Amino acid sequence: MKPRSFLLQDEAGQTVLHFAAARVHPDGSFYALLSHADSLLAERDALYRTCRDGAVDSGQEENAATVDRFVFDAFLQGRSTFIRMLLHEGYDHLIHVADGSGRELTAALQQQKNTPALALVREVADFVVSSSSFF
Repeated sequence: MKPRSFLLQDEAGQTVLHFAAARVHPDGSFYALLSHADSLLAERDALYRTCRDGAVDSGQEENAATVDRFVFDAFLQGRSTFIRMLLHEGYDHLIHVADGSGRELTAALQQQKNTPALALVREVADFVVSSSSFF
């Protein structure tokens, strides 16, 4: 768990990403913010919502899709440490994401023959299945 002062959460537990996800942004600016604050992506507020959940709850579907595209791109870029961090912190929108055109992650990785990223998707899926058997 990160120290509260590092996260800069407000009294409702929201980070800058929660605040931004609930608002409209010019093209590309929310994605840019995600790239600078990606370590906050899995953080949850007092209502146990991630910034993606907050975007959906606020009717900002475009921002939720931007978060998904950011995660999608992390797989494509081979950012395995980042993906594993999200997984271990309980971020639950990892492998069911799509790119801007609606293409599913696994399909895109298979098309690109991206074997390392496909292995990471399997690792994530296996982790989710094994951890859900504890509850």
